[in-house]
Amino acid sequence: MPYNDFHYRWEFDLESSPEQLWPLVADTNRFNRDTGLPAVTAMPGQGANERNARRRLRLTAFGMPVEWEEQPFEWIRPSRFGVVRRYSKGPIAELRVRVELTETQPAHESPDPFQTEGTKLVYEIWARPKNFIGLLAIPIQLGILSARNFARTFREYDDLAKRGRTVASLSPNVEFVSGGRSRLLTLSEKMASQGTDDELIALLVDHIENADELALARIRPYELARPWQQPRRAALAACLCATRAGILDMQ
Repeated sequence: MPYNDFHYRWEFDLESSPEQLWPLVADTNRFNRDTGLPAVTAMPGQGANERNARRRLRLTAFGMPVEWEEQPFEWIRPSRFGVVRRYSKGPIAELRVRVELTETQPAHESPDPFQTEGTKLVYEIWARPKNFIGLLAIPIQLGILSARNFARTFREYDDLAKRGRTVASLSPNVEFVSGGRSRLLTLSEKMASQGTDDELIALLVDHIENADELALARIRPYELARPWQQPRRAALAACLCATRAGILDMQ
């Protein structure tokens, strides 16, 4: 029998601007991890679907395999993104997510004279059960557990954004393998000999030394260019040079 959608909508009044929050909120891999969702992996043999930007993904929740096809993301930086997931395995038939960030102006009576704008963040989910298990699991997982974790994570992101930091810039326990840091510095000198700007090399080396493994697993030069206050093309060129020097791998 067909089931109706569950619809959840949460609103958060945050102090940071949409532009400040966007790199944190829109990093869905990190958001999933920070909110306690299981790790997502790509299914093998999905090359046939790559042309239309659909991905076949899976995870394991409570010992149960969950697999789905993810439709192309809708991205409008820094105001909205959303995605539709259609499931082939698991208790859910379809899941839709939409996130909107709207700039808000501070109240005139705000005691902080330096406060400029904030953000109203709206997070919405539509989830359609596939079976009776989904009918029970959705209100527990999304309505209770995820709702609590979403609120905590967005507050943490707001605090980071107010301090001008991204989650990717935080990694309190970075440990290099023996000889790793000296090798990094040697290869950075090779970048300099190939003509890369010294400031860009220093920024990239600092990112590699201090970012966590999730941020380093997929480096996005255009996103780095913003906090670095560098042209996007220059950041991209530096990362490409780093692949030739043996610091980064291109995939």
